[in-house]
Amino acid sequence: MIQDEKELLEKTYKLSEENNSILRKMRQSAIYGRIFKVIYLLVALVLATGLYYFIQPYFDKVINIYNNVMVGAEQLKKVNDSVPTIPGGLNTDAIKSVIESLNK
Repeated sequence: MIQDEKELLEKTYKLSEENNSILRKMRQSAIYGRIFKVIYLLVALVLATGLYYFIQPYFDKVINIYNNVMVGAEQLKKVNDSVPTIPGGLNTDAIKSVIESLNK
């Protein structure tokens, strides 16, 4: 073998060893990345589930209050609908006449 060819072969061998080392590190990094991603997602899922059960009573109270307010609003609407309206709009003279008719 010629000296130049031998040197070229040795350089190629060193480069292939270096590439192999780099590829192994990249592969190991990808595996660790996948493992940590799965662990991260599991932790996030567990925390979200735990947080849901922790906050759920408060949500139930808020929903109950909202429903009570809506029932009250419906009752107010029924009361408003049951009150007779004054034809021609609302003015003080009409209110006075209604009060006077109620007093008699």
